Amino acid sequence: MGKIDTEIKNYKLKELYRLNRETAVEYISILSYLSPQETAQELFYMSLRKVQEIRDLMQQGRLDDLVDAVVIIQDKPIEDIKELRVVHFFALVSSIRRQVDIIKRGEQAKLNGKSYNQKWEAVNGGDRLAKFGIYNLLDKLADGDILKYEAILDLTYADVFTKLYRDTVMSDIEYEMSKIKSLT
Repeated sequence: MGKIDTEIKNYKLKELYRLNRETAVEYISILSYLSPQETAQELFYMSLRKVQEIRDLMQQGRLDDLVDAVVIIQDKPIEDIKELRVVHFFALVSSIRRQVDIIKRGEQAKLNGKSYNQKWEAVNGGDRLAKFGIYNLLDKLADGDILKYEAILDLTYADVFTKLYRDTVMSDIEYEMSKIKSLT
C-alpha cells in the first residue's frame, strides 16, 4: 500500500478531494467494498429521467459523477453530500451500484421475449440502434410521437418497467399463439 498504512481515516468527503491523487485513489478503491446503506429514495421508484441519469453517472465512475448520483438519490444539495463522512458516502454509492445492478438483472430476465427475428439479427438491428440509447425506449413507449418523450421521462421507472414487462408477456403470448396456428 502507498500512503494508507493500517487504518482508514473517516474523512469528510470534501477532505478526500484535498488528498494527493495516489492516496485518494487508494481510499476510493478500498471504500468501494463497503456494504450498502439504505438511500433516501429507492431507484426503482424514481422517475425514468433520474434513473437514467444515475445509471449514466455510475457508469462513468469518476468521484464527481458518484457525488452527483448521491445528490440525486438523496435529494440533497451537493454541499451537504460533501459534508458526509467517506464511509457513509461510499456505503451510499455501494447501495446505488446494487440498485442499478438489480434493475439491469430485472431487465435482462423479464424484458427479453421468446420471439426471435432472424432478419433483425441478420442486419444487426440491435447493435445499430444501440447508439441511440434511451431514445429507443422513448420512441417505443411514445409510439413514435416525439412530443410524448418528456412525459415518459417523468414516469416512475417502476411504471415503465411494468409496461415493458406486460408488452413482453403479450408478445410472447402472441408468438406462442402464432406457433399453434401454424400447426393446425
